[in-house]
Amino acid sequence: MRLLVFSLIAFSFLHALALKADRNSTFCLEAGGVVVDTLPETLTAKEVALGVRDAALIDLFMPRMPGFGESSAEMLREQSVKPFLLPVRSQQVYAAEFCQVLADAMEFYLNYDQNYKQNLSPDFLLLNMVKPELRHALEILAEEGTVDAAFVPYGTRSLPAALRSVPHYKLVNFLELYHTGSRPTQKIFATRKSLMRGNPVVVLLKTEGDLLPVLPKYAAGENLHPFLVVGFDQEKQAFELRSAFGAQWGRFGYAWLDYKSFSKMAVEGYVLVPEEK
Repeated sequence: MRLLVFSLIAFSFLHALALKADRNSTFCLEAGGVVVDTLPETLTAKEVALGVRDAALIDLFMPRMPGFGESSAEMLREQSVKPFLLPVRSQQVYAAEFCQVLADAMEFYLNYDQNYKQNLSPDFLLLNMVKPELRHALEILAEEGTVDAAFVPYGTRSLPAALRSVPHYKLVNFLELYHTGSRPTQKIFATRKSLMRGNPVVVLLKTEGDLLPVLPKYAAGENLHPFLVVGFDQEKQAFELRSAFGAQWGRFGYAWLDYKSFSKMAVEGYVLVPEEK
């Protein structure tokens, strides 16, 4: 009798972690609590719900960029994806910050190890947004993608009608490294680990105080801003941030923030999983 009751409880628990119909009508995992050993060996990031939070799945799906990920003393001490990024761009609207930071991150993957560099359109994302939230912008990038900035240039007021025939660059998924309730040590560890594998980290920071350079006037009324974490330095005990405020902010658009302050200010952190080239 006890065995039967235990079996029923176990079945109910496992069923609570069950799969639900996904975007591709195969199956989809709930955000947390999944045991990777129970999943198909061929599971891909496209088959699970947007915004992966399970630690094992994050490790499974996180891109590993060529030339990164070595365990040499130098790479453990410092790491940077900054040399692979296009010049810093400037936005003048709060919602556009989210779009610019995501476009910067997408360009990193698209242009990595390529002689020809593509400039992606943040305005395409902006014109599809209905609220200035980072997760919302990530969902648009996964569902609609973005296009080359030649088709939707900076400052475009409405989407051109002939965009269906041009290439769209989309996310397969995005990995949620941490959120408001995450431990400070987790935020630091997850950000460093992602950078060591060659991934810039999209973060939302609470920018109260004077730990970062002064924000542009248009942004002064908001205390949550997106940044791209592009590197770390163990001697400095700090992360290097890239802004969407242009080259006049900080040092040519970049600034360093110490680990302790970063862990307190970081509200959300994500790594993109783009479509393969």
